[in-house]
Amino acid sequence: MRTVKMSESTYKQYIKFLRDKKKNKKKMNKIDKILICVLLTTVLFISAMIYLYVRFQSVPDSLVVGYFGAVFGEVSICGVIKSKIEKNKDSKAESQESEVV
Repeated sequence: MRTVKMSESTYKQYIKFLRDKKKNKKKMNKIDKILICVLLTTVLFISAMIYLYVRFQSVPDSLVVGYFGAVFGEVSICGVIKSKIEKNKDSKAESQESEVV
């Protein structure tokens, strides 16, 4: 293995770069986790409905409509919350930018 010699200032810049990279790493927030859970349960629900159709040649329509209505409501609420969060971040960034100028 080859080692690279660097000056002290270069080393400090590299360490600072690594720390900034860790800080800027995007974390998975609660809304993303909720959407992943919704996706997984939808896949399970669809596979269960396919099984019911193969087994009994019918699917409970009211259950399908109710499930997808609830999923649509949940995803819509998450979308509204996420768009408001992004709008707040943008307005804060603009206000900070105007203070600097």
